Amino acid sequence: MTDIGVIGSGKIGSTSAEGFLRVGHRVAIANSRGPDSLAEQVGRLGEGARAATVEEAAAFGEIVLVAVPLKAYDELPAKAFEGKLVIDANNYYPGRDGEIAELESGATTSSELLAAHLAGGRGGTSGSLVI
Repeated sequence: MTDIGVIGSGKIGSTSAEGFLRVGHRVAIANSRGPDSLAEQVGRLGEGARAATVEEAAAFGEIVLVAVPLKAYDELPAKAFEGKLVIDANNYYPGRDGEIAELESGATTSSELLAAHLAGGRGGTSGSLVI
């Protein structure tokens, strides 16, 4: 059994949380609106799930799944992700996220942007292991 933090409670985050729970892991799920907004969702997820702040979910998880709109990646509290294995489930949608010049030019990837922001994490050239 692994403790997994899920940052983002939309379709990707909630579906992933369901899958993690189904195979016996524990999940702390967070969103930008706070734990109180997740009561109904955690009730549906059932045993092994709990609502948390972003910082609490990151601290809880041995693994942390990040599934937030890419425009918000730089709002994540990097310190909370130190020493964590981070799964990047972000998708870049310019219509939602605004155009990000580095992505449009092909100079970097969305995962590299997240890894650079979470430079306090484990492994990788930037100090984060983001997959």
